[in-house]
Amino acid sequence: MRWVEKGKHEIDCDRSVESVRIDSLLSGVQPTKSTGGRWDVFISYATKDFAIIQEIIIDLKQKKITYWWDREQLLPDDDVIGQLDHGLKNSQKLLLCISYNQIDLGWSRAEYGAILNKFITRQTQQKVVPLIIDDLQDSDFPPLISNIYHTRWSDKESYQQLLKALKQNTKPPKRIVTELPRELRYKITEFLTSLPNIYDNNAQQVLIDRAGLDPQLQQQIKFNASPEQFVQLLISTINKYGILEDGRNALEAILESTKDSIGKDRREYCDLLIQELHKFRLNLN
Repeated sequence: MRWVEKGKHEIDCDRSVESVRIDSLLSGVQPTKSTGGRWDVFISYATKDFAIIQEIIIDLKQKKITYWWDREQLLPDDDVIGQLDHGLKNSQKLLLCISYNQIDLGWSRAEYGAILNKFITRQTQQKVVPLIIDDLQDSDFPPLISNIYHTRWSDKESYQQLLKALKQNTKPPKRIVTELPRELRYKITEFLTSLPNIYDNNAQQVLIDRAGLDPQLQQQIKFNASPEQFVQLLISTINKYGILEDGRNALEAILESTKDSIGKDRREYCDLLIQELHKFRLNLN
């Protein structure tokens, strides 16, 4: 018989010179708690990054975030493909732990390719959450998910915000619908309307994808209006929505997502708009 303690080593028990109790073989093996077949996150990673993933697992446990991780879920003689499929289908979010090691594996792996495709084509409520866990440069980021909001593990403040967002059964943030001051709304409208290629539907979609908005908010955004109407409707829709699942303000997230497509002067102006918007929200509290 061969016993595998998950995540550790193999023990050969084909022959023994003495009787061995089964409970002694199981000593020290901690069973994974049942989640009822539902998890907050499915963890996708490269085996070479195992040490970092172990640290992330500790954080998930501390935050009481349920997770599907092959090292704990897969047992000897399991149907690996079937278990992967079950884990993916029953996880709220797909946590892509991105590194140069992960990229070397290829980005069309069956493990998460189906969900990634459904996410991009808006066919699922499941979210793809990219987490960069090494020194991967922006220029090397996989094109397939380059427009999805991502976090760096090295940025501890952003990483802690990501952990908060991974919890699936948190109480939805309170929606407080408050009209923007006329002057501030005018400035934001003028700024967004002046963006390069904002008249192009593809550019509008890229803007939304980069912001990392909640799926339910993305479904409310209309792309078949004129550019002027698109910006006006966009501001109204995201301002009404308010706070995203990860704690960011939706309108601030949109403004932040524009910085990759504008020059230094406009980025500085964008920062001023974000500060003014933030100050307005603080005055409401």
